[in-house]
Amino acid sequence: MTSTQGSVICVTNGMADPFRRIYFDTRVYIEYAERRSAIAEKIGQILSVYRQQDKRIVTSELTLGEALVHPLRNALETGDYRLRDLYRAMLQADSTITDIQPVSRDALEFAAFTRAKLDFLVGLKIKLPDAIHLATAVLSGCDTLVSNDGQLGSAVRAVAARTDFSPDGASTSLRSYVSFADGELDRLISELGPT
Repeated sequence: MTSTQGSVICVTNGMADPFRRIYFDTRVYIEYAERRSAIAEKIGQILSVYRQQDKRIVTSELTLGEALVHPLRNALETGDYRLRDLYRAMLQADSTITDIQPVSRDALEFAAFTRAKLDFLVGLKIKLPDAIHLATAVLSGCDTLVSNDGQLGSAVRAVAARTDFSPDGASTSLRSYVSFADGELDRLISELGPT
């Protein structure tokens, strides 16, 4: 079964829980940690649901490297390391709801394959960090990728629309992309159930 709403594409293929494992890219953590906004509150709701329902959020170690740039630049100017410490705490390996995946050789090879195949099939060129996030989501068995990166969203949609995207021709479990726009986080929260 396929449903399209806004820019969310969800192919459930009869799965009982299409959101059992979701992937957060760096932009999600930055929004949650650094902004005082309705989006940050919604991300907090998603985290709460995942904590209550014993589900898993997946991200890459790359997220920490990307997220720390601004806090470290700020710390060099001000001596204030609180934001750096917050990211370290949020993205620690022993997190209760987040699986932090290494940037493995398999992830790097799949990222290269993804970049080549997206360029070959649909003329979409994505940056290596985005390809690493996408590859990590696929290799970790994630069903949904949450971000606010339009180019990454286009890549997820291209992967979700194909049944033969992996190097061995097998299908992937990644079936949907959720951005911060047009009420998509609200739809995800409602799909997840009560908070």
